[in-house]
Amino acid sequence: PEQIRGELNIGPPADIYSLGATLYHMVTGNVPFDGKNPSAVMHKHLKAELVAPDHVNQKLSSGISEVIEMMMAKNPRDRYQNCRDLISDLKAVKSGGHPPMAHREIAPIEFATLAHAEASAPSVIMKDTSRKPNTVSAKLFIIMVVVLAASLVFNLVLISLH
Repeated sequence: PEQIRGELNIGPPADIYSLGATLYHMVTGNVPFDGKNPSAVMHKHLKAELVAPDHVNQKLSSGISEVIEMMMAKNPRDRYQNCRDLISDLKAVKSGGHPPMAHREIAPIEFATLAHAEASAPSVIMKDTSRKPNTVSAKLFIIMVVVLAASLVFNLVLISLH
């Protein structure tokens, strides 16, 4: 979102957002936001609410869904600030726990947002916490680590070229 807004001071949270969008697509089979043209898609990245990945693919654990949702937070301050925290949450999910960073209280919402939410598809207020880790979570963790490592290597190569 900050790239769409043309912000100049873009840091690791922007990469984490992109990685989250890629992961969302991988685990749901759908892009996070779709539209008739690139402008419509960009607008949705800025304004539309993300459909929770575990609402699209019910085989996903609530923990991995929370991680992806945090990766794709609209505000960069609400995302993981570094890969270390992201990996820590992924490890927690892999071992069957809750992701400590992503599993946090949500800030109060505005009445306009609440009215929009009531008019749209129902959303889960409380995530199911009784699920055991499954092979989807383990595979997802491995994929995330590989993609993250490739991204880091690619960025290091780009930095060394400049």
